[in-house]
Amino acid sequence: MTNLPPGVPDVISHREPPATELFLIPDEVSAELRVSRGDLKRLRDAGLGPAYFTIGSTIRYLQADVDQWRAKHPHGIEIPQRRSLGEGR
Repeated sequence: MTNLPPGVPDVISHREPPATELFLIPDEVSAELRVSRGDLKRLRDAGLGPAYFTIGSTIRYLQADVDQWRAKHPHGIEIPQRRSLGEGR
């Protein structure tokens, strides 16, 4: 609790942390989960990985989402196989 005059909002305690602390890039998430970037992409493409969002064309993760995913999968998860070149044609 601060000693501010009545009616003066305490903006300092309600300030958001810097964006660099909020968003993780795929390299950071793949290192944390101990999977390759390609495996992380396959998890993402299959809808099996941690929640993510995009800013323009860049992919970002929230640390809380990665932590939640890890808690749900304490022993990991089977990573989908790579598609062969002829598959899906």
